[in-house]
Amino acid sequence: MSQIPERLMAALVDRYRIERELGAGGMATVYLAHDLRHEREVAIKVLHPDLGAALGAERFLAEIKVTAKLQHPHILGLIDSGVADGLLYYVMPFVAGETLRARMQREGQLPVADAVRLASEVAGALDFAHRQGIVHRDIKPENVLLQDGRALVADFGIALAVQSAGGQRMTQTGLSLGTPQYMSPEQATGERIVDARADVYALAVVTYEMLVGEPPFTGPSVQAVVARLLSEQPRALATQRKAVPPHVEAAVMQGLEKLAADRFATAAEFAEALQGKGDTSSGGRYITASAAAPSTRRRWMERAAWITMVGAVGVFAWTRAQPPTPSEAPVLRLPIDAPAGERFMTGGFPIVISPQGDRVAYVTQGTAGYATIVQRLDSLDARVRLAPRALRWYAFSPDGRELVYNEGYDIYRTAATGGTPSLLGGTGGWDIMGLAWMADGTVLIGSYNGLSTIPARGGAVTPLTDSTASQPAFHPVVLPDGKTVIVGTANAAPKGNLVAITLATGAVTELPLPGRVAIGMVDDHLVYLGLGGDITAARFDAASLKVLGDPVTLVGSVGAAGLSPQGTLAYIAGNASSQLVLASGTSRITIRPDSAIHTDPRFSPDGRRLAVVVGGKDGTDIWVLDRAAGTFSRLTTIGVASAPEWSADGRRVIYKALIGGDGRIFSVAVDGSGSTDTLFNSSRDLKGNGEVNEALLSPDGRWLVIRTAPSAGYPRDIYAMDLSGDRTLRPIAVGPSSEIMPRLSRDGKWLAYQSDVSGRAEIYLRPFPGDGPRVQVSDAGGSEPLFDASGRTLYYRGPGGIVAASLTAGPDVRVSARRLALSLQGVADPTHPSYDVTPDGTQFLILQPTSGEARGVLVSNWARELRRRLMEAR
Repeated sequence: MSQIPERLMAALVDRYRIERELGAGGMATVYLAHDLRHEREVAIKVLHPDLGAALGAERFLAEIKVTAKLQHPHILGLIDSGVADGLLYYVMPFVAGETLRARMQREGQLPVADAVRLASEVAGALDFAHRQGIVHRDIKPENVLLQDGRALVADFGIALAVQSAGGQRMTQTGLSLGTPQYMSPEQATGERIVDARADVYALAVVTYEMLVGEPPFTGPSVQAVVARLLSEQPRALATQRKAVPPHVEAAVMQGLEKLAADRFATAAEFAEALQGKGDTSSGGRYITASAAAPSTRRRWMERAAWITMVGAVGVFAWTRAQPPTPSEAPVLRLPIDAPAGERFMTGGFPIVISPQGDRVAYVTQGTAGYATIVQRLDSLDARVRLAPRALRWYAFSPDGRELVYNEGYDIYRTAATGGTPSLLGGTGGWDIMGLAWMADGTVLIGSYNGLSTIPARGGAVTPLTDSTASQPAFHPVVLPDGKTVIVGTANAAPKGNLVAITLATGAVTELPLPGRVAIGMVDDHLVYLGLGGDITAARFDAASLKVLGDPVTLVGSVGAAGLSPQGTLAYIAGNASSQLVLASGTSRITIRPDSAIHTDPRFSPDGRRLAVVVGGKDGTDIWVLDRAAGTFSRLTTIGVASAPEWSADGRRVIYKALIGGDGRIFSVAVDGSGSTDTLFNSSRDLKGNGEVNEALLSPDGRWLVIRTAPSAGYPRDIYAMDLSGDRTLRPIAVGPSSEIMPRLSRDGKWLAYQSDVSGRAEIYLRPFPGDGPRVQVSDAGGSEPLFDASGRTLYYRGPGGIVAASLTAGPDVRVSARRLALSLQGVADPTHPSYDVTPDGTQFLILQPTSGEARGVLVSNWARELRRRLMEAR
């Protein structure tokens, strides 16, 4: 269960006492609260921040007020709504009963009389709302509450506000309203006009499920469900449950008609038919409509579904006299939601679709660090966590049942449903930059040393290209002919081009396409991710390895993308753009008006300068802000710089750079004078057994404290190197757990760091550089430690924001108090502190998001959209 947001509690403290979380869904989180003014329990529904940003507070609140007039015995009313420190919320009465979903899960099939009564009550609520001009659009068992056995329809607030306030923006952000099993055909095909008959369809689905135990259309993926509802007729109720009366079956089946015009015109008519009232010929109307020759529109939907199912499932047997053409298939967009409390990782982390299009794998980050998630597409909650930390590169097997992945230099194989992985082998010391599992059982390995192979059953790594002569080969993608691999040649630098490698010979052919990585092929077009983060396509002859046309940009601002062989696209949209903001209490002062991808902000010791990493299409470099002069100057120009730190005198900046696959620590004068010094070289100082990920100098300049990346020789551990001595690495905080983010006190006597030795991320202290016991500082999880100038306060990121821990002086440090210094939402950075504190401790520098969190989007039959865009570009 997630923590209650501190800023929500603080903003509502005079009106509501929030007690606990009741549940969370794809759009909102619900909390149980006590209404202080009226002495009653209420439910507060808080929209997820990305959805709130997409809708806009003013428009959302204006539209949601309309629902306040929905006063009906079977509608859960609206009590209050507003904005709490940027979070959109609305308040409803608390219902102590259960949802219809919970009852159905417990009983399976409901008594016929109960099913008819509940459906009729919901129909009464819908009919009342429809007469006020309000369509729910998301009727499902989860949105029907049962209080003393009576039905209460919930969530009219989100339905109306999202529909009216943010319909267009919802489409643009990849969010959608509706659940596939309960969507009407007109919703599934993206029609702009959706009226009350869509609610009648959804209620008919719920009634069907109450009677037989499952919805009329199910499937292994969202796409398959949508395809079935567009093309198939539901199975008769009587063949599954003989106790269902004919008039009930006739009413449900008419409610499930694919054409809105063939359904009941109103929810009230549906209720009357369920009860055997009204027009007694309704059953005849249903039979006639079903038995008659299909309309042109119905034939279109069936043909569209055929294409959708082939695109989504891959191997599919279907008998039809006249198969449809690809141009008739619908393009369906659906959200991919990260688990609660986590966000998608981009910047080199891939998103991968199984060849069958039924699973997607991606990397998330939370306060505990990275995690790799494999999600089945038949349910937004069917996720498998493959490892407690990230699998940097991974690829599905040809049958989609397994994955191959790497941790450090080692390559593993595991089931897509989780389980114990098996070791295939390792590279022995060079970094892996992509994997691909071929149909012949060979796994391709991309790296800075070119392209190599390893058998999927395990064995030795064999170079495919000459590592001494070839350029880097990142993220290998095998073309449909199985003979050619497209790879990227630079991680983020502007000079990077795509190249083609012939598998039979290892020959490398440069392509005039500036791009990060390839994604796949659609028809005769190569789809790739450009240097600016745009999904781009160019006509490409795989036989001659020649580019035949100009590139066409298709989707902008993408952090990662994957494409199935049948044309299903998955991508992570958006980026982590932000502004530099000084925060104190509720005050927010922007110190740089521009919005960019900022990371790792760090004040100089006197607070007069600020070093920060700025990302873009040219990679990542360090810029320095002179606060007094107002100048913002680029300090590095190599495109691979990160994690800046300052020397004690504030004259030099220490940073990490990845040069030719080798992690190095450099020191450069902030005024640009003199040479750039190399303080650490991974290949030399780690002897090829790992890579440095972050580093800082001790105040006296003697010690270089480094943190290694995970590898066979060195896990995520903290070491110190005596720069004035023999440069031997001295272990400081090491072990089987992950020790990261080292921070030294201003006097250099104490080291703070983050470790998951207890099973979750916590902050610890230990003496430096000598030995001594560690002291746990955080008490409810923590990350990103930072000392203040005095060394008597240690800040860290806790569940509700930045926590200040007061430390006692003396030989044995201990924590005397903790307080919330700044309420701050968002997910902590798992690699390097993403905030800083001014030397006087009065303000915090934070990265205020300007674009919302990255979000996952799945596009079924994206190939059709690509063809259309290419035609328009000609």
